[in-house]
Amino acid sequence: MSFKEVVSFILFCLVVSQCTLDDELNVIQDRLKVLEDKSCVSPVVYPTYESYMQEGERLFGKDVKEWVYKCPMCETNQTANDLMREGVNKEKVLDYLGFSCIGRFKEKTESAFNGNKKKMKGKGCDYTLGGLIALPGVIVHSDGKKHKRFAFGEKDGVQNNRETQL
Repeated sequence: MSFKEVVSFILFCLVVSQCTLDDELNVIQDRLKVLEDKSCVSPVVYPTYESYMQEGERLFGKDVKEWVYKCPMCETNQTANDLMREGVNKEKVLDYLGFSCIGRFKEKTESAFNGNKKKMKGKGCDYTLGGLIALPGVIVHSDGKKHKRFAFGEKDGVQNNRETQL
């Protein structure tokens, strides 16, 4: 996360929240601990869409709806099938998978930045890569653009980490 993004985040918290400055600083310190996770600080970069697809297939098989993504804020693992169980339309589910946390589709959810981290773990939060602060675990180069995604998550309790960048 760049210095500019940290400052933007602090200003956002101060403007939007009705908490005291001390409360805000505690929230900010807690959330910045997320950045210690290597996948948030240094995302895996796939030079092509094809290399990204190959890695997903290697980890989870050919059915993209079974691929597991991990939200960088609440660390909830989620698949397309999980999102559809929360009401996401099956024609739109791949637009949200690995981009918006499952908590965004639940009636009651914790805030990614002001919520209780212990309560949201495994249940989701309202985080999305389309917001002010994007912490992608993966960047896919395709058509001359960079596409952000959550890092691949865990399936059946096995962590799938990439230690090297492609």
